[in-house]
Amino acid sequence: MKNMGLFDVISGLGKQQKESEFFMINGFW
Repeated sequence: MKNMGLFDVISGLGKQQKESEFFMINGFW
């Protein structure tokens, strides 16, 4: 699950920075 979260964050960064930030917070917590 952690790996998927990281991947999601990277993908989000390439797609949208705002969404990636939200994903990062959700993934980290």
